[in-house]
Amino acid sequence: MYHHDPLKSQYPLEASVVCLSDILVNALEMGSSGERLVPPLMPEVLERVTLGEDALTQMIQLIDRQVAEIIHHFLDEG
Repeated sequence: MYHHDPLKSQYPLEASVVCLSDILVNALEMGSSGERLVPPLMPEVLERVTLGEDALTQMIQLIDRQVAEIIHHFLDEG
């Protein structure tokens, strides 16, 4: 319920994970929560899910590779 403001949630860790996921799918143009712009990522969200910027960068690269692989498998006619 508070994934757009996880610091107000009774379950801040879970809400922070959903918040981060929402921001990632928006930023990677894989989905949208109805927002026209990617919501800002609050530093407290990264702290709460114990991810640093390096881990977040690695996650984004992994997501990109996995999506490309899935698309390749669906579109590969070989």
